[in-house]
Amino acid sequence: MKKCSHILCSSAATTSWALVPICRRHREKIEEEHAQYYQRRIISINRRNYMDIYHLTPWGKDEKFAKI
Repeated sequence: MKKCSHILCSSAATTSWALVPICRRHREKIEEEHAQYYQRRIISINRRNYMDIYHLTPWGKDEKFAKI
């Protein structure tokens, strides 16, 4: 089984976000950030858990999104 891709997490990856394997705990945190972001309660730079795996997402490797 794969390990969670979140920085400093050694839990088993039981789910994924944007094709990136992560543990259930980090998925829940990213879902909370996602909801807050689309409700305009936080800005993208404050999505800490998501930003820790962003570079692993398919669009995180795309140059036109590199400034996010």
